[in-house]
Amino acid sequence: MKWSKNLRNGSAVAATALALGLSCLAAPEAQAITTGAGATVFNKVTVTYASGSVNNLTASSTVSVAITTLASQPNIAVNKTTAEVLSGAQTVYTYTITSTSNGTDTYNISSTNVSDSGMQSNSSDSLSATSVTLWGSYAISSGAGFISVPGGSVAITGLTSGRTVTLAGHNYTVGTITPGHADSGSGEVLDQIALTPIGTSPAITATTVTSATQVGEYTTFTDTVTGGTVLTPTSTTATDGTHTFNLHVASTVTPAVTIDTSAGNSNQTITTILGPVLSIVKKSRNATTNPSGTFGTNTTAKPGEDIEYQITITNTHAVDALATISNAKVVDVLPVYTTYKTGTAGITYTIGGTATSSSIADATGNTSPLDNSGNGYTLGTALGGGDTAVITYKVTVN
Repeated sequence: MKWSKNLRNGSAVAATALALGLSCLAAPEAQAITTGAGATVFNKVTVTYASGSVNNLTASSTVSVAITTLASQPNIAVNKTTAEVLSGAQTVYTYTITSTSNGTDTYNISSTNVSDSGMQSNSSDSLSATSVTLWGSYAISSGAGFISVPGGSVAITGLTSGRTVTLAGHNYTVGTITPGHADSGSGEVLDQIALTPIGTSPAITATTVTSATQVGEYTTFTDTVTGGTVLTPTSTTATDGTHTFNLHVASTVTPAVTIDTSAGNSNQTITTILGPVLSIVKKSRNATTNPSGTFGTNTTAKPGEDIEYQITITNTHAVDALATISNAKVVDVLPVYTTYKTGTAGITYTIGGTATSSSIADATGNTSPLDNSGNGYTLGTALGGGDTAVITYKVTVN
């Protein structure tokens, strides 16, 4: 019985040890990437030996291994994630794509997860680039105004002056590149890349790079969104549409890596297509018997008395200066049994909460500017969301 218990305990210990051993084998520690593409790993083996009375004889052999690009997801940022446009108008999103790789890679760019909501005709996108090529490496050290990368690597990976890179979260313009060379037996001479700070980025010093630090090129491209047509409203209530857009970016270095923009990554864009709607209400009052009264819909008048008409035009969209209605033409044919009262037409605009009033010039022959032989009167000011234009004029009952 005691022997059986010990056996069970021993088996449990062995099983635990085996499980721990398998666990260690299954989860090796990841090795940090610190070597730029274009670097050369040079290795020389030497054998010293004796033959008879002859000592210190040697034989050697060398081998060089070229380091290539390892694909890595680039960083993708966008200058804004939301915008508003009217139907047919455009807004431009500017993307910045930055290499996080150890070498040069070309990234193909396309759209994905694009959707429209509340639209009669969908919005469209136009990308300024469908692929970009970016340089990347690992800086080994730095000095006054420059960084050093593996010797001979720049000539292989193709960086040129005038391009822009990010190092330790700061942006720089590439200046003079002083080439070095890989080790071929006499030692390596590092390539030196002069970097000029952009904006508030600090100057490069000897302490900027204290260990292998990724340095990646960045560039920009745009997506131009043209607003589609929102659904035709069934009432005077304004309804907007939306256009959601995402990018799909794939490396060409194999094995390839891909990345999609998304709301979770804070680089998905949503464009609101504004759908302002106009409402118009016409009322009247007897300007002879009740000149300061409230305008209504049940006015009475006798021949010879004046009727004053009020036309209220409202952009029913929520307050939004971009949700404009423009070129609104008001045609109000003079009713029968009346004569237009010369010089009585006026208009009051309330734009952004501020009211301004002015008169409206009579049409040819001192006739109503709202009739104007059927041509009507065109508002001279666009109405943003919540804005109004109130027109008044008088007629005399024949």
